Amino acid sequence: MSAAHFARQFVRHLVRYEGLAWAAVATGLALPAGLIGVVGFDSILAMHPAQGWAHNPPTRWVSAAWAHASPPHLQANLLGCGLLAMLGWLAQTRARAALAWLLAWPLANGLLLLDPRLPAFMGASGVLHAGIAVLAVHLLLKGRKALGVAMLVGLFIKVGFDLSHGLPTYPHPTLGIHVSPLSHLTGTLAGLFFAGILGALRPQND
Repeated sequence: MSAAHFARQFVRHLVRYEGLAWAAVATGLALPAGLIGVVGFDSILAMHPAQGWAHNPPTRWVSAAWAHASPPHLQANLLGCGLLAMLGWLAQTRARAALAWLLAWPLANGLLLLDPRLPAFMGASGVLHAGIAVLAVHLLLKGRKALGVAMLVGLFIKVGFDLSHGLPTYPHPTLGIHVSPLSHLTGTLAGLFFAGILGALRPQND
């Protein structure tokens, strides 16, 4: 057995531990957010679409998901991350779905630069919407169509309701911040995009 073949077999065996890679992405989202805590909208971690592409490098597309503007904002997203991690574990997601979620993370936030009316953005909501979209596609591809369709329909209804408030933001009294409905849309689209691509390329026995 060649070293290359052994390496491929080892990686293939490793990624078949259902839910492990998914939980790792969820931890990578929640743990830094919990450690960073609450910051101001002027934080270097946040996105500032109104300042244009030059002032929003790709590193901020990632870091914006770790920054939160109020304790309820942080708590709600940490709870959402925990629930999504649990759902992904129960659904026995494999590394392909986790990779789709990971790739959707920066795109979900980067697409916000298309609306320069948005002064600032931070929070994990867009990335969480991406994770829900990926999980729904994963369920569809695994033959659990009723559950996958139900998740997608629920997600689309929520995003549509959020968008009905108008752009770029609307006040959310419970969270104590202004919410960007566009982030929910971009997260959903990013999740569907990468889940669709990686799902179409998956091996037949995966």
